[in-house]
Amino acid sequence: MTKLEEEIKNFALIKRQKLLSKKFNDNKYIQQMRQEKHQYFLKIIGKRESIPKWQPIAKSLILFLVSIKEIKNQIDLDKIRKESPFLKKYLRDSQFTSYFKENTYTGDSIRQLLSDDIQNKVDLKLQKEKIVKELESKKKKDILDLERKKKKLIITEKKKKEEIKTYFEEKEKNFKSIIDESKEESVEKLINSYKKKSKPFYCSEEWWERLNLDANPFPGNNIGLQGIDKSLYEEIIIKLPIYDKYTNIIVNNRKNLFGKSIFLYADYGGGKSTFFDYLNIEILNADILPIKILIDPDIDAFDIKKNFRKRLYYKISKEFIKKFGVLPDNDYNIENTVKKMQQLIDSTFYSGFVIFIDGIHKTTNPKASLEFLKLLQNTIEYFFDEDLKVCLIVAGKKEWIDQLKKGGEYSGSFTIFEEMQNPNPIQAYEMIYKRLKAFSNSELSFERYINENDIKNLIQIIREEYKRNITFRDIIQEFTERIKTDKLGQIKLYLRLNENDLFKILERFKVNEEIFSSLKEISPKNYPKEILNLLGIIDQEQGIHENSDWFKDNIDLFSILSKNNLIMKKSSSSSFKWILKKKFGKLVKNIEEDYGYQLRHYINDLFTLRKPDHQSFENQVFEELEKLKKLAYAIEPYKSDLLNTYNYINEPYMKLLKALKYETSYKNEGYKGIVEHSEFILMRLLNNIKKITNEYVSPDITPDLIQDFSQSWLSNQYLTDFIIELNDLKSKQILIKSEREKYLVSFKKCFTSLIRCIETQNARNSITIIGNSYLSNNDKRILDECRRFYLIQDYTNTINILWKYFEEKTRLFIFNIYTILYGQKWQSIIGKPILEDIRKQMNQEKKTGMDLSLTELNILFFADRKHYQDIISPNWKTVFGYIFRSFKDKKEFNIFIEDLRNLATKEVHNRPYEIIRQEHEKLRTVLTNSVKFFKDLNNSYNLFLKEESFLRDDNKISFSLHKFLDSQHLTQYICQPSNINQVEKEFNRLIKNNRKIDISSQEDIQNILNCDYRTFFVVLFLGVQNNLWTFKISQGTILTLKNIK
Repeated sequence: MTKLEEEIKNFALIKRQKLLSKKFNDNKYIQQMRQEKHQYFLKIIGKRESIPKWQPIAKSLILFLVSIKEIKNQIDLDKIRKESPFLKKYLRDSQFTSYFKENTYTGDSIRQLLSDDIQNKVDLKLQKEKIVKELESKKKKDILDLERKKKKLIITEKKKKEEIKTYFEEKEKNFKSIIDESKEESVEKLINSYKKKSKPFYCSEEWWERLNLDANPFPGNNIGLQGIDKSLYEEIIIKLPIYDKYTNIIVNNRKNLFGKSIFLYADYGGGKSTFFDYLNIEILNADILPIKILIDPDIDAFDIKKNFRKRLYYKISKEFIKKFGVLPDNDYNIENTVKKMQQLIDSTFYSGFVIFIDGIHKTTNPKASLEFLKLLQNTIEYFFDEDLKVCLIVAGKKEWIDQLKKGGEYSGSFTIFEEMQNPNPIQAYEMIYKRLKAFSNSELSFERYINENDIKNLIQIIREEYKRNITFRDIIQEFTERIKTDKLGQIKLYLRLNENDLFKILERFKVNEEIFSSLKEISPKNYPKEILNLLGIIDQEQGIHENSDWFKDNIDLFSILSKNNLIMKKSSSSSFKWILKKKFGKLVKNIEEDYGYQLRHYINDLFTLRKPDHQSFENQVFEELEKLKKLAYAIEPYKSDLLNTYNYINEPYMKLLKALKYETSYKNEGYKGIVEHSEFILMRLLNNIKKITNEYVSPDITPDLIQDFSQSWLSNQYLTDFIIELNDLKSKQILIKSEREKYLVSFKKCFTSLIRCIETQNARNSITIIGNSYLSNNDKRILDECRRFYLIQDYTNTINILWKYFEEKTRLFIFNIYTILYGQKWQSIIGKPILEDIRKQMNQEKKTGMDLSLTELNILFFADRKHYQDIISPNWKTVFGYIFRSFKDKKEFNIFIEDLRNLATKEVHNRPYEIIRQEHEKLRTVLTNSVKFFKDLNNSYNLFLKEESFLRDDNKISFSLHKFLDSQHLTQYICQPSNINQVEKEFNRLIKNNRKIDISSQEDIQNILNCDYRTFFVVLFLGVQNNLWTFKISQGTILTLKNIK
């Protein structure tokens, strides 16, 4: 063992607690640990280049933990890796057997390596054991003392309890509940009393007044910003990218506004009028006159044209009167109108006009509206021929786009087509919340009645119910229609809940028989319907005081709830407070945590649900299994496979559920089948997922599939947890009820997660398919995350994640490829201008105190966004054209890089909400091309192991991807037999231990094989050439070697 290896062990043991700390996620903490590592090894070894990486330290730490039996098996290893950020990041080998075989620690060596601090802890442990033994000898004597003290304590506690009981009894005498007086009254009498006293609740206030808002936040029939004060615009507007685009043009580049005719299209209620109302302010501030003209479209096209010209003339006339005090002539032909417009420009501060035509899309006769757009060409041409500074914006329908763009008769109508996008869920929520907040007092008292979850639940319900795109107007209308005041005067947002959720909630109540029977007793069939609403209010308000109006007005209902054991009194300083019974309250809270609904949302609906047909346990098919069948018909390409799976697993599924309900002994056949059925069901589902994701599917379905899948990018926590449950079950001989219930819950969660995985992966495949052997698990995880965000229209996160990963991977790739080709002179190949930029950046970072020693080897860490293309493009013919073969040519590749960089740059410049929606198709193409890029990038390492890429001249070796036509730039590798032989031994050790290695990681190769990157490729190729071994590259860049026998 070398001195460095000894010191690595020493360091791992001394810093054990710090390395295993969860703080290793924190950048400052990591920086501190790096400094400690540097100081330790510089002091002992004295050479900066001898400072080890983190990987050998992580390995040494695991070997130590194995030797002292803190890690006994694979499960222990997986657990500590999961809990330790340090091990999760730097422990390359996750197989327990590797460390168990390699462990070289002995008792003496451990003691020798332990620091004084650790040794003291061990000695302290021994001392504690000694003390325990001594205490055992005194046990009899101490027990007597303890018994005496215990008796004395019991007497004291009993006395205290009696005092507390007396105190509360006295307190209750002083604060008797009013309800206590009606304890003896019958329920019928209480109901009659309530009906006599109770009057229908008529609230003279509007819903928004009940929410303590200053005014209606949605006035003007939800058309634009009618009825809203301009000072509130900034607070309530959800600014889509189009807002910023045109605000910027108006403020900074108004010359580009004039001379344009714009067709602004969106779904009905998509925010076109709001957009123009908002722009009005910016337009006026820029000394431009905004003119809005509403058109009645349900007339002949020529009449529409005539009305348009009339209304334009009247709008101009109004301004003319303001300026000159004279009513112009009544001639509304376009020539006269243009003259008046030019006079206004010449005589006022107005520099031009923006004309907004609205209403033509609100028609039952689209033919007339489209015909008008043809006729409008003459007007537009006249505006522009007269050099009048005008911009025309026409609001129209999405459905007209193809006709307007392709139809030659419309060629002169519009110069620009702009789409207004519908809101995503985040924007929909923000729109409602911003309106309520802007019209509320400073206390935001509306949140007492309508909270964030209410609005989010509403958005989700609307999205599920509507079979078309949802617009801003849809959301406003749904919101205002669902706001209501019930008989008790309670404001609430009525949510038509998902029936599946309601049935699940109902089942939760049925399990609690006492609560369910009490609720059933007071159902609207027998009692006033307000009693259920009152329960919802008690829950929402977290209790109602007896001195409140709520209680006084509904005392009979409170009495009924008390008689049915649904509420309990809780004394306070001045009165009693009535709250839900503890068990009831806990159930309600758990349901809110699991489903996001409060009691008030579902209490009435529970008793209107139609009961499903009852089935015996043996014939009952759970909802999760039926989802698979429904999914089969929804996913046409895989319909046959999924239906086959459904048919195959139906019987084992039912047998499994039956066994988990009834079987207890391992001797019974049903119990033995639990493992068999579980594995069979899982294997079938996992096989379907692999097919749908385009992953390799073995013709033989074996239990190994479960283990392989659990380590892939498709795995999830439910599957991992269930595999642990499954392995535990195999070792048990008796399965008690609680264990069977726990196993069933784990199985159903796992099963549901896999059904969801089939559904989500099929949906994400519509973006791009990422399953193939050339991508690593990490590549797929990142790309899958990008697809997830893209599908929910969160384009900012999509491009953020993609660009960050692209940079990390590309830096490493260029560094690796150039190291193989050019050795130590690789930096000179990337070009002087790029090197200068990088060094400037390094100097700036150095001034900030950044430790550059960790990036000295690969200076591309400091490369700028533009540099990647500047490196790849000039070297396309000699290097990169042979790597990126999935791209048709250099032009197609450059378009991909430019689009990716431009999208990422736009995001960096603080674009609001998301990337411009018009570019979402471009982003989809970038995602698809990223799959090709990462696939080619990973495959590039394989290219160096082909005969045509390897040239040997005696002891000199060169690599090339260009048939050595670029030999003047290449650097030869000089073979040293002793070095080659030593590395071959390391290779054989790797094969013997059945280890795999990531060939894209220079750090791994250095740590595991103790050789540099070029030597690794030389030895690997020579071994293949000399028939010493064969290799296989899987999961992108993972190398597996095998001896040739």
